[in-house]
Amino acid sequence: MGEKILEAARHEQSRKHIKNWLARVLLNGVFGGNPDSVYPKMRNIINESTGDYPLEQTISAYKGERRSIHFSEENIENLLKRKYGQEAFSVLTLLYSDLHYSQSFHQDHIHPKSAFTESKLKELGLSAEDIKTFQEKKDSLANLMLLPGTTNQEKNNKPFETWVNESYPEEDQRQKFFERNYIDSDQSLAFKDFLSFINNREKKIQRELKKVLNIT
Repeated sequence: MGEKILEAARHEQSRKHIKNWLARVLLNGVFGGNPDSVYPKMRNIINESTGDYPLEQTISAYKGERRSIHFSEENIENLLKRKYGQEAFSVLTLLYSDLHYSQSFHQDHIHPKSAFTESKLKELGLSAEDIKTFQEKKDSLANLMLLPGTTNQEKNNKPFETWVNESYPEEDQRQKFFERNYIDSDQSLAFKDFLSFINNREKKIQRELKKVLNIT
């Protein structure tokens, strides 16, 4: 049965629900401490379900409890503050729910880490305050995306604008890339406009998280 869920086309929705559930429990620390009380109720919900993985029923069953996987609008602000690492990866899996994880995906710094040294930022003519803000936002969720491991290694430390134009020379290819990665098509990709890039992408991510987490 496990292989069928992993591979069968008819279980695509269940796979999305399971990934959504896993991201929720990791972000809310559901299995921290003593999780034994969580298992019986969750097992019963799954056993009683006759369709796709019962994500909504599971959310409802634990709503208001200490082990809740329900998210509110206030939680979104918290998610947007997650930095590079395991928690950011969990948020990214919510944003990239259609990816097939049969291959390895990496958290990629959209504007590469190597560009954020003080000397390089000074070369842009930035003020001391902007340099500090650039460096604070370097590892922010809005500067992260998921890329296949090999693609991430090829991208390496290339300036983002250069890499995009080389990798997606055709206009329609670029547009699909932008849409998939929550980037405005008319957004400047130049590193000097990093703060504008971050602010705009954060708004798009916020809207998508509300949608994925069913926040009205």
